[in-house]
Amino acid sequence: MENNNEPQFWQKSVKIISHCLFCHSPYTHLQANLLDERDDGRLIYVRCQKCQTAVLASVTPGAMGFISLYMVTDCTPEDVIKFKEMKSLNGDEVLAFRESLQNGEDVIESLNRS
Repeated sequence: MENNNEPQFWQKSVKIISHCLFCHSPYTHLQANLLDERDDGRLIYVRCQKCQTAVLASVTPGAMGFISLYMVTDCTPEDVIKFKEMKSLNGDEVLAFRESLQNGEDVIESLNRS
């Protein structure tokens, strides 16, 4: 991401996520992990040291400031990266998995066949 205001964008991105959404404890910059960056924004992972709630935040610069979306997760930063890099499922794979569940098949075996 080519940006002359790179440090400023990072500082503002992290500042938006300034406290835990659940216990309201303040975050520090050291708790924020940058997982992905693109021209249209950043994906940031933060785990609260007090209550251990983890949040994924998508921070995008907009015309009037920053747009941020938050998602509470039980994933680790490594899980997020792994899932982000996996290929998407198609509709047939989802339907086949649903059928396996309805038929009482071994779910792990169904996943291995896909």
